[in-house]
Amino acid sequence: MRLLLLTGTQEELLPMLSEFRLSFESAGLYRSKSYPEFYAATTGPGMRGEREIRELLKDLMPDVIVNAGLAGMLLDLSDRQGSPQPGDLLRLSSIIDAQNDVIFPLGPYGQVLVTVKQPVLEPYQKAALAREHRARFCDMEGARLIQLMRNADDLRDETPIVFCKVVGDTPDHFDLSEHEQLVERWYRAGLFGRMVLGLKFPGGPLRMRKLLRLREAAVAGLATHTRHTVKALLGGVDPDSLGSVYAPA
Repeated sequence: MRLLLLTGTQEELLPMLSEFRLSFESAGLYRSKSYPEFYAATTGPGMRGEREIRELLKDLMPDVIVNAGLAGMLLDLSDRQGSPQPGDLLRLSSIIDAQNDVIFPLGPYGQVLVTVKQPVLEPYQKAALAREHRARFCDMEGARLIQLMRNADDLRDETPIVFCKVVGDTPDHFDLSEHEQLVERWYRAGLFGRMVLGLKFPGGPLRMRKLLRLREAAVAGLATHTRHTVKALLGGVDPDSLGSVYAPA
């Protein structure tokens, strides 16, 4: 079985490089030295590399695709008992394309995910998106990947897509997105530099550290669930048993 893992960003793929001994196979494509039938690539946020991904899919013709990534929470319900938290795996019932309102069913139970073309950062924008599509989470790749597979005549439209979507942020994380440059500099800075950046961050260093811990939990959760999904499929598990699966008729 030829398996392809697609993530939106390099950050989402990075933990898998050492786990599966992924090395460059060709431009934009990794191949596992441990599992020669396992490949991985990034699509770019919002499927920016759609043309390249289409050519990759045409050349590779995978039997199963895993689309793994972080999903934004549209309404902050994190204080409610049982509500998904950053790092938690989402079971999806459907994915909606925000541009044309096309709904792709995945299963009878779970959350509704809406795919947007541009990042949705402001809490009021997230709330409006939730009301319009009756969704609780959003991403930038899910529906676009399904559309690509359905509309391209030279691709195998019966290939199942397993969605491994993990809660990445809540509306309360707005500061991290708004001040992304400060956050990126914090990871590269030394102790003194981090102290300075923390003092500059709106709300102060404690606020920044709290948000960074939530982000780290989300990325760690994504790595855990992606690893489990990929290993299960490589071990012969039926994709339909994994939950959030788009299985073309």
